[in-house]
Amino acid sequence: MKYSFESFNQEVFFSIVQLTTWTEGKSFGHIRRCMSYPSINVKIERLLKYTLPTLLFVGFFLTSSFTALAQLPQVQTSVDKQSILIGQQFNFKVRSSMPDNTYRLSWFSMPDSFSHFEVVTKNGIDTSQQNGNLIFSQTFLLTNFDSGRQVIPPMMLRFETLNGDSSFAMFTDSILINVGYTPADSVLPFHDIKNILEIKADTPWWYWALAAFALLVILLLIIFRKRIFGKGKVAEALFQSKLSPLEEATQSMDALIQKLQQDEIKVKQFYIELSEIFKRYLSRIDNKRMLYCTSDELLIHLAAYPELKNNLAPFANALRVGDAVKFAKFSPDVYSNKDCFNQVSQMISAIHQMKKNSESAV
Repeated sequence: MKYSFESFNQEVFFSIVQLTTWTEGKSFGHIRRCMSYPSINVKIERLLKYTLPTLLFVGFFLTSSFTALAQLPQVQTSVDKQSILIGQQFNFKVRSSMPDNTYRLSWFSMPDSFSHFEVVTKNGIDTSQQNGNLIFSQTFLLTNFDSGRQVIPPMMLRFETLNGDSSFAMFTDSILINVGYTPADSVLPFHDIKNILEIKADTPWWYWALAAFALLVILLLIIFRKRIFGKGKVAEALFQSKLSPLEEATQSMDALIQKLQQDEIKVKQFYIELSEIFKRYLSRIDNKRMLYCTSDELLIHLAAYPELKNNLAPFANALRVGDAVKFAKFSPDVYSNKDCFNQVSQMISAIHQMKKNSESAV
């Protein structure tokens, strides 16, 4: 009697089932005696001859497939919250693992906003090694301001073999996030609807216009008063003094250098008062307001006098040192402070001598 391969396998399968059922609960000696029966012996021989190689081939194939699958990279995604309130933040983590020295990984670039999600913080890509596998992971802090069921789309990671002969892409799983409002508290009592309230009439717009116009007129009057009347009062206080310009400047210079020698004045204040003494002296000599002139304006004014040519360069250096101290926090030494003081004093003396010569010539 001939058997087909399919009918033979079915017969062997049922024989194995019968043999397994039959041997259950039997002693080893009893099973050994029964194995000598011809019918059972034939079935065992057929099982070993035909079915066992097939089972070995299938087992080898499955083992090879599992080994190949174990060599492929794996990508996992996770979130710490699947339901959030509007504006609430949650962590989104992407993790990839692959055998060491097998692939090159090109990580995806996360935009600042995508699919109604906003990226609050991007952490760096962490790399670790565990059981011969390289593990890459990155965590993002996300938020969402649109209510409803929002989906984090898949992110693509590209893998390439080390020799560069092949490459493939893997995608992360999409994740559903439920975004909702704060649930209403059913314990709190409801409030009645309030009655309609009457709104008082607003102040007419021309009231505000009139007030703005009056304020503008007052400001203009204050500015005009300061420029016209205030200028004369300042000039009057500046140019009227019981002492001559030279005597006033000399007394102020002596008092200033005494403060500096006794450490009663800071360096910045020293240069401020030194500049004010000279400007006050020059204002009284030329009968002009020079108190608010800059260093360059003073030099241009003094350059118009040929008699001051020899003193102009050292005096200019003293002015520049003073500007550096006042505006650039420059800290000169004691010698520089005394030298600047002497240059200003010499310029005052030179101006006084020039004015004296011009008056005697007349």
